[in-house]
Amino acid sequence: MAAEFLATLANEGRTVVTVLRTDQYSGLESFREVGEFVPLRVDRQGKVTREVALARFSLLLPEHPGQELDLRVALIRDLCRQVPDDKRPEDEDGPRKWDEKPDGTHEYWLDASWQATPLPAKPTVPKLIPIVTTAAEANAVELAHTYIRRWPAQENAIRDWLIPLGIDVNHGYSKTPVINSEIARKQEALQRRLENVQRWADGARKRMYKAGKLHNKRSQLTKERATELYRVLNDHQMELELQDVDRYLLRKTIREEKAVADAEIEEYQQREWKAYHTSNREFAKCEKYCREQRELLRALENLVQQGREMYELDNRKDQIMTVCKVALANLGMWCRFQRKREMSKDFNASAKKVHPGSTKSST
Repeated sequence: MAAEFLATLANEGRTVVTVLRTDQYSGLESFREVGEFVPLRVDRQGKVTREVALARFSLLLPEHPGQELDLRVALIRDLCRQVPDDKRPEDEDGPRKWDEKPDGTHEYWLDASWQATPLPAKPTVPKLIPIVTTAAEANAVELAHTYIRRWPAQENAIRDWLIPLGIDVNHGYSKTPVINSEIARKQEALQRRLENVQRWADGARKRMYKAGKLHNKRSQLTKERATELYRVLNDHQMELELQDVDRYLLRKTIREEKAVADAEIEEYQQREWKAYHTSNREFAKCEKYCREQRELLRALENLVQQGREMYELDNRKDQIMTVCKVALANLGMWCRFQRKREMSKDFNASAKKVHPGSTKSST
């Protein structure tokens, strides 16, 4: 409910019990004066599945800046439902890299025989269910049960008719285990993506090694060609010096020949750098695909953990009987209405006989 509406009801002396939206709080730190958690629900094995604690929460009033509505909270912690903990502090050395192992070493994903493993699961915390009330004081367990039992306590006219007749029963159904189609569809899509990414990573790794070898080969050719050209240039310079060529002409000739040699060496270097950039580009692709493999494997494991057993129910028999029960209940209501109508007519007729001059019957 809106904060202003809750404040209005509270000022009128009314007590309201409701639940906070997930965008109104960010975690346990959003509440103050959090008491000790006590068991709220246990399973058949005696394990606590939900626990509750009493707390306080301040709700801002948009139409009254600076004012807050103080609420009492039954803070339920659902231990069976975990949500990601996005506010967990990072390690002292910063967040871990995607290829870092728990022991501090790194995955050697450049090896062709490398097998991807799922990324570590993100830290999780139990899901919070904050049930709030405008009452000044409250008991956490009673407040939680009051809100949780709201639906079974609602009025049901048809059910009230069926209970006295003794036909408020479930006539049974057959239950057959089936595949969770939603989980299966997601798993199939993730598996297809995983196979594609594995193939792309292998291709990028091969192209990276091939480009690396080509770069080394072209680098060696560039060095050899540069050494040969400069040796020829030095020999020619020495010949010109022995011939007592004019110094200005000597420098001009050597400068022109050096420019030609540098242009040829530049072509060799361009081809060398082309192979180098190709190798780096394929390296980045391989890293991206290897990282995505680990992410996809983590997503597949999360799906398995989140999946629940699904059953196909054949409740046609119960549906038919339910239609009959609803029809019977409607017939009973119609009969009661008709009976009241006949009784009302008889009463009006009797009143007219007692007071023949009156146009209206006395009630």
